[in-house]
Amino acid sequence: YVVSAVCRDMLCNHYNLDTTNFLVIPNGYDDALYPENSAMYTDKRNTIRQNEHLEDKFIITFIGSLKPWHGINSLCRIADVMKEHTDIHFIVAGDGSERAQVETYCSTHSNMTYKGKLPLTEMSNYLAASDLGIMPYAFMDNFYFSPLKMFDMIGAALPFIGTNQGQIHDICTEFLTDTFLIDRLDDSALSEQILNIVKNPSVYEDMKTVLKQARPDMTWKKRTETLIRKIR
Repeated sequence: YVVSAVCRDMLCNHYNLDTTNFLVIPNGYDDALYPENSAMYTDKRNTIRQNEHLEDKFIITFIGSLKPWHGINSLCRIADVMKEHTDIHFIVAGDGSERAQVETYCSTHSNMTYKGKLPLTEMSNYLAASDLGIMPYAFMDNFYFSPLKMFDMIGAALPFIGTNQGQIHDICTEFLTDTFLIDRLDDSALSEQILNIVKNPSVYEDMKTVLKQARPDMTWKKRTETLIRKIR
């Protein structure tokens, strides 16, 4: 099996294989990291926000490896564009070749915090503390990924935005809504999209509602059950 339809199609085209011989089962999330206990969730959220002195901020978080194709340049650029919105703060959790760019930005701006690579449990706590996730992947041909970060954000019931391509498109259009999709990465469009979510509680609550409806079927356990059922 493969984790995305694009991955399947790339393999079939390259090796002249029949697509019907492949199962497409996306990645998932570890439900042990994201309990539905509301008191526990609130405690994690408040603890992180207090420790980071961000109690009154709208927190936008990026998690994952800091690679060029993950849109680190776009992330830093949009943070810079939005620096006058002092109620918005960015958190970056991860490591990789673009780390220096993030560290340089943080050294000259006060609206982003860099946490480095975090253990999974701590990463899940930061997602609980966040208000919006962001996946500004560069637009590319053959987006074959099944982004783990997307499923972790779904597990955390955290509204997010991600570039409209590959499996991000597939998951959002089938299970969520197009509010989650970034159609353009230019500064004005992306800042406007973020502000529309920040300033419109009804838009934000609608995103949370569809996430809560979709998340039970996207755990690793559910993915495993699907795989076992289909190969029997």
